[in-house]
Amino acid sequence: MLQKIPNPSKTIGLLIGCILVVLLFFKWLPMTFLSGWLTLAAILGGVLFAVVFFMFLFSMESTDYAEDGGSNTDMVKGILGILSIFVFGYMLISKETKFESKELTKNGKYTTAVIVDGSVLRSRRNTSHQLKVRYKNEAGEVHTSKVLVSPAQYDRSYIGMKIPIIYSPSYPDMVRIEFQKVNFNQVPAY
Repeated sequence: MLQKIPNPSKTIGLLIGCILVVLLFFKWLPMTFLSGWLTLAAILGGVLFAVVFFMFLFSMESTDYAEDGGSNTDMVKGILGILSIFVFGYMLISKETKFESKELTKNGKYTTAVIVDGSVLRSRRNTSHQLKVRYKNEAGEVHTSKVLVSPAQYDRSYIGMKIPIIYSPSYPDMVRIEFQKVNFNQVPAY
């Protein structure tokens, strides 16, 4: 069990460090940055938080050492530290996804975009399909954005295909294809 804190000022400093990391990634980073760099921000933020959280947890002394020198409390601290990486990443991705949904629902503008490219990204465990679309906003400015789609939607899309989208005027990279309005009974070109 935890009985004493050898250096209270260090422990308090590390707790403040944990809070500052959370504030940095959840309050102070602009959504434009998070939208563009979400995966990187989730990984870096999760690792940074985990390092500071590990230091915080292990700044408190465990007193339940067994004969073999191990400690159940230290094992729990380690598990909590590792879990913090995943929880941090999940929470950050959830926050950005909710923000995007609210933004498009509240301020989204409908227009027609043209598919200019498509790509399939494969990794060891995952395959993702994305379409690159080009559209004009209400001011006539041309924007290009990448949108993740399902494999079936990707297979039925083609370069030059016109599709209805909803975009955010404040965040031009924030685009969602309105699939319920798309006629996929056309022959794919690629």
